[in-house]
Amino acid sequence: MMATTQPTKPAAAKSEVTFVDPGKLPPAQNPAAAKTQAVAKGPAVPQDTKPTIHELLDTAPAAANQATKIPVGDEQVAVAATPTVDVKSQPQQPQSIRNRVPDLTTSSDELSRKLGERIKSDPLDVSAHLDYQLLQMLNGESVPELNAIAPLPQEDREIVSAIMDGLSNFRSNIRGGANGLLKDKTGPIAEMGDRVRNQATLSIPSLTLCRDVKQFGNYEPFTSTRFVQGDKHLMVVYCEVQNFVSQLNSKGLWETKLKYEVLLYTDSNDAALQVWQQKPTAVVDQCHSRRRDFFIAKLMEVPQDLPVGGYLMKVSIVDETANRIAEATVPLQIVAK
Repeated sequence: MMATTQPTKPAAAKSEVTFVDPGKLPPAQNPAAAKTQAVAKGPAVPQDTKPTIHELLDTAPAAANQATKIPVGDEQVAVAATPTVDVKSQPQQPQSIRNRVPDLTTSSDELSRKLGERIKSDPLDVSAHLDYQLLQMLNGESVPELNAIAPLPQEDREIVSAIMDGLSNFRSNIRGGANGLLKDKTGPIAEMGDRVRNQATLSIPSLTLCRDVKQFGNYEPFTSTRFVQGDKHLMVVYCEVQNFVSQLNSKGLWETKLKYEVLLYTDSNDAALQVWQQKPTAVVDQCHSRRRDFFIAKLMEVPQDLPVGGYLMKVSIVDETANRIAEATVPLQIVAK
């Protein structure tokens, strides 16, 4: 069972970007001078440093599943139908094949008793609960039997329920006739996969700095993430989101509600200092079909007065529906002219 992080909702405020005065950052060659907390513990701005309010650097809102690219002049360094198949009636199996079918004369009552004993000895044994539900389905009972799986934690109950719903609905579909379309037969299995995926950990499998993003997985990354100090540098921050939760809203659309935040830290083995932050912004996506691929692309500008050295850009995403959080980082460098 996975613990979930309860994100704090930020107060409504005018969007602004806040920086630490770069002139007061510790030199890159003197890591011991950085006396702030580590990134994982939420680094804080030194008490004797007065934050400097910079010009707006968010050049475009975070776009969910939309093409995004650096504007011209600012550059730097149809689905085919499923074919209908004429399915003929299945021929009788040869006697030699029927003779190889194993003897399945074990009493279901005996299996039920053994599984009942396993569940009684360990009410949190997900495997025993699943085996019992499968046996009940084979005996023609309605599954999932919610009272039987009540001792399980909510996440485990949902997984067992999703599996049993999928298998039960799949069996009902194929019992309805052999001439059904494949997509109709496998629909319950696909839905089962979506429900199980919703119980998985929210993650950011890909975080890349790009020039141009056309669609999911189709983008032009920078060949190098080394940027010259003092020059204007625009970039599209591209991140893919996995295991997010979508729900049908009042309009009958699949809605995904996320919160997106970008921070920049000095890259140091001893300590890290937050030097830039784009405050959390809402990212809401609505679609007639349930999404399986999801990405966010945001056009941003790197501050021109950052000191020479290494940095880590961190993207933090909160799934507000599932109340889960995921983070990922990508390195970049500021080099002298």
